[in-house]
Amino acid sequence: LCASCVVSGSSILSDCSWIAAGTLIREGLRIGSQAMVGLGSVVVKDVRKSGLVYGVPARDRGQRGHL
Repeated sequence: LCASCVVSGSSILSDCSWIAAGTLIREGLRIGSQAMVGLGSVVVKDVRKSGLVYGVPARDRGQRGHL
């Protein structure tokens, strides 16, 4: 979890997930293990295990490590 992130209540950040600076995560979401959320993203949906998401709103861009 990097600087200036906002994680709303009841959200779950699983093991080894990586949340970049300036990210906003809506209330009640689950970020899967080993997921990666890009810089300044606004997450409005759950992120799957090993998922890669970024943007406003954050969109699924594939799997971490498989670019």
